[in-house]
Amino acid sequence: MSPSIVDTTRLDRCGWNSFRPELFTEEPGRKRRDVTDEMLSLLQDFSPGKRVLELCSGTGALARSLARHGFTVTGLDLKEEMVEIARMATKTEERSTQDRLKFIQGDMATFDIEERFDFIILEDDGF
Repeated sequence: MSPSIVDTTRLDRCGWNSFRPELFTEEPGRKRRDVTDEMLSLLQDFSPGKRVLELCSGTGALARSLARHGFTVTGLDLKEEMVEIARMATKTEERSTQDRLKFIQGDMATFDIEERFDFIILEDDGF
């Protein structure tokens, strides 16, 4: 299935159609765990290269952190609203970091993109 096509029947069945992206944005009082150091350690130990796919990338915070450290990251998220938030946040990064980031909308259970990755990550609060 193309990343631009969403099968909403699965979303409706699991209640994801009522998802609220604002719950995952940087709002006052929201605690966000920064896992960049742990992820960099994993990537250095286990990744044969620098191409990373982040599933359930949300606002793109982790993807942007990894891109700042030289990784080329594609973020995949189910909700177009989250993809747009991630793309907007990317605009504040340096050009070299922006060039290493891409965010696409798709369902991690059914997506199909014509790219290969060295490492695939899914942060523990991805869903």
